[in-house]
Amino acid sequence: MIFAGLKNLLAKSSLLLLARFAGAILAFAGGILIARFFGATALGMVALMGAITGLLSVGISTGRPAVAIQFASEYLEIKKYGAINGFLHRGYKIIGGLSAIIVLLALLFASTAPFGVSSDTIYACLFAALSAPALALINFNGGILTGHGMQLRALIPELLFKPMLLLLGIGLLLAAPLSAPYWLLAMIACTLWITLGVQMLLVRSKLKFRSADPDYGDARRWRGRATPWIAITLLADYLIELHLLLAGLLLMPAQLAVLHVAFRMRMLASFGMRALYSVVLPDIYTAHTAGDTNRVNRELTKSNGLALVYALAACTGMYLFGELFLGFFGPEFKVGHDALMIACLTMIPKAIFGPATNIMSVAGRQKPMIVILLAGMLASAFVIFAMFPNAGITGIAVGYATAITFISIAQWWWTLKETGIDCSIFSTLINNSRIGIKTST
Repeated sequence: MIFAGLKNLLAKSSLLLLARFAGAILAFAGGILIARFFGATALGMVALMGAITGLLSVGISTGRPAVAIQFASEYLEIKKYGAINGFLHRGYKIIGGLSAIIVLLALLFASTAPFGVSSDTIYACLFAALSAPALALINFNGGILTGHGMQLRALIPELLFKPMLLLLGIGLLLAAPLSAPYWLLAMIACTLWITLGVQMLLVRSKLKFRSADPDYGDARRWRGRATPWIAITLLADYLIELHLLLAGLLLMPAQLAVLHVAFRMRMLASFGMRALYSVVLPDIYTAHTAGDTNRVNRELTKSNGLALVYALAACTGMYLFGELFLGFFGPEFKVGHDALMIACLTMIPKAIFGPATNIMSVAGRQKPMIVILLAGMLASAFVIFAMFPNAGITGIAVGYATAITFISIAQWWWTLKETGIDCSIFSTLINNSRIGIKTST
């Protein structure tokens, strides 16, 4: 039975990983075309726009995508379909209202930008504001679908369709020809909105709770659980974007493009871990709701072990072939290999110490995680400003690694202290030793 469950987990996560790699090949082809034909500066603008878009999307979604998996899994388990529909509708209203405010502020900034702000920055901010609502909705829908057990339908539009459309758009711009960077940014914004439309079409008739009357009885609970995730998501899931924004204060656009490519390759390498956890987290949430502690520990041990094996394999692959991949963007990008390796090595502590933030969230104690994340970001900023004058972009990567390592260890320790759940790869050994002590006693 255990073997069958492991086989099923590997099958689902492998499909997600395969889709990610297929999409990544297309995305990398698009990035190479941008670097080769539009230039490294244009790629730097794309990186800046992407970072701002991601951060804005977290703010306007008020942390709801992060808890969507949890609530969808919980309500499906107890058959409260109206509550899921209420959670979905309330999320749409909030995203719509805050999106309107963000777009108006961006238009105001574009028309009254102070002297010294470059046109590149203005365009990046404006198109980021126009793109952020689409990304927020994609992520929110993805969380609902993942909690519903529809991981492939949740992720395929973004993983495969978006890079295909992006590549097509780049080809059309080159054929036009429209080489100005703002055309490129506009095309990326359109790509996100079209991707959202495709995602909505794919799932429109597949969700059994859509016919239920929306139930807003848990609205206060949704808000209480989701709000802390604004800071958590910004400081955890979008830690790379924060580092890119910080790097934007220190680097020229062409240098920022090198760091952007290195970080994006790290994100690609780590998606196998994310795919594993996206499959197993709904089971963990369901087991926690049912009070099945043994099942929670079993699922954590299984997913962490597989994640560590994957992390080691990914780091080895990047060591052997990372410089070759960077060279596809241009010879000037090869200088980012050290930064790439340092960033990739951070997958190891994340796999060892497990999804502590998710465990604290399902226990309703996620707020202390924010303090740990802030401390990690401050430590990173200190390392970056200390190392940058001599180490350049490698120093920024070291700062990022410092943050990830500190956060992974501190969150694991705090989760164990507060909940008694050991979400690390050592949980089986520790639990067995405890059983041995009780038996001998």
